[in-house]
Amino acid sequence: MTAVALGASAVGSGEIGKHGSLFVRAKVECGQTRLQPTFRRIPYQWHGAHYQDNDDQPFLLVQNSGGGFVEGDSGLFQLTMDSGTRVLVTTTEATKFYRCENGGGAVESYRFDVAPDALLEYLPDEVIPYAGCRAVRDTRFSLTATSRLFAAEVTVAGRVHFRHDELFGFSALRSRFQVDVDSVPRYLDNLIAEDADVPKIARAWGGDCVLGTIVVYGHPDDALAARVEAALSADGSIRAGASVRRDVLAVRILGSDTWRVHDAVYEVWRLVRPHLAGKAARRIVKC
Repeated sequence: MTAVALGASAVGSGEIGKHGSLFVRAKVECGQTRLQPTFRRIPYQWHGAHYQDNDDQPFLLVQNSGGGFVEGDSGLFQLTMDSGTRVLVTTTEATKFYRCENGGGAVESYRFDVAPDALLEYLPDEVIPYAGCRAVRDTRFSLTATSRLFAAEVTVAGRVHFRHDELFGFSALRSRFQVDVDSVPRYLDNLIAEDADVPKIARAWGGDCVLGTIVVYGHPDDALAARVEAALSADGSIRAGASVRRDVLAVRILGSDTWRVHDAVYEVWRLVRPHLAGKAARRIVKC
């Protein structure tokens, strides 16, 4: 199955499976950002949002009550943000793609439409493609020149801490992470690995099994990138780099422990958030 076929097979193919959806609108009411679900289909659940920082910004936990994706499953989350809103989106647990036995696949897509003067912070748990799975992840952000974004994604090459023999054992993985500003692509990470190509990913990661990606938009500068690199270089258990191009700060992190990569993501958020959101970072409460 080609990469194109993999993407097509997981969406609208008629395969038996769960096809979840959650569409949410963010708007300003009484000086606060309020979230309103406009469409929902299980297994995605809606539990409202909480205001962890005790200000105008809601924290939304996306929950897939199905526990993960099996062959034939698909999921779509979409957030549309009005001008001046601020939202943080995270997940309740890791996103797991399970073994596919019949040549099909599973897909999860995230879509974010961030209006002028709006702030989106996206810090989900890790993505875990299990051995034998055929997984598609597609995350896209549509911004304007005055939008602000902190977005992270952590991908683990299998069950690192429970089945080390399964590392890089997935049959196919396609992961797209794209940021557009005024409909022009500013950042695109398009990882495609199938069958014989999977070992190439393992070699490219240089012996590590956890990849972290961070993209920041909000007019960061080279000095901020240098501070990020300096902070991450203090942790000898990871490898990391940061650079700014066309007003986008991109950070890549490689490590062998999921928690260390998540800690590195938090460290970057701690450095960037005062510049981006005008307030300090705090550990996200998930309860």
